[in-house]
Amino acid sequence: MNPYFQEVYFKKHSIVNESNVALKDLDRMTADKYEVMINEILKSAVVVDHTKDPCDSWLVPDNKDTVHVMYIQMQHPTDFTTWKQLAKCYHLWDIDVRGFHKSMWRLYLNGTPVILVGVPASPYHSHKPDSVKPFALEEPSKKAKAQ
Repeated sequence: MNPYFQEVYFKKHSIVNESNVALKDLDRMTADKYEVMINEILKSAVVVDHTKDPCDSWLVPDNKDTVHVMYIQMQHPTDFTTWKQLAKCYHLWDIDVRGFHKSMWRLYLNGTPVILVGVPASPYHSHKPDSVKPFALEEPSKKAKAQ
């Protein structure tokens, strides 16, 4: 990744198209307050159906008011195998891994706020119900990619 590539890529993929954006909860953006906020959000988040295909575009419903949570296999803080495959499924940045905090990502799918939590790497995995098996996706083999 070099500055030229980033400039070319992001000129075609602007993140924010609006100039008048209202930021909220800025007072909660200190480390301690952020941790409290994330734990509060996770306690009330709706767990997606982990028996379905994690790449199904309708796994997360169009519901802007309710935070949903997905648990993904992540054996250690640098195990990004499942994350990279999900990033491809959802057409997110998959060239390298970025935008995570303590093995957790916050993003929007179908207009719905979603939190992805790495299990067991993230301290937030303590919110995972015992009955939920984390999504686990392997990288396609080189042979499968060639076909």
